Amino acid sequence: MIDCAGSGQDADFRSGLPWPAPRFEVLADVVVDRMTGLVWTKNANMAEFPLAWKEALDYVATMNHDNIYNFQDWRLPNRHELRSLMSHQTRKPALPEGHPFANVFSGWYWTSTTAAINTAYAWYIHMREHECSMA
Repeated sequence: MIDCAGSGQDADFRSGLPWPAPRFEVLADVVVDRMTGLVWTKNANMAEFPLAWKEALDYVATMNHDNIYNFQDWRLPNRHELRSLMSHQTRKPALPEGHPFANVFSGWYWTSTTAAINTAYAWYIHMREHECSMA
């Protein structure tokens, strides 16, 4: 991390929303990201990865059917939502220091974002090294 004061970088202008402190609020088995308003499961490996994309979609449908944690609107995050959790200052996992997630899989997590070139492919994020790819 570098000091942005006087650097002319985006953070020097302080535009946009302020970073909430604390960023994450743990409510039993779910985590509310106070920066984005998204709700995540605290257990980051409920499906016991790895899964194929179709298996991940089916798992989310089962979560909704079973009313997991009293929610019926679970979905795979889009590429930008999942990347919003990432930290470029950390790795293994590439999540902010002090994050509240348990059982983080040191591999790829599927997103709901399909590839523009072929919708049979989807984007995934690798939590070990903050990589983004499609498969």
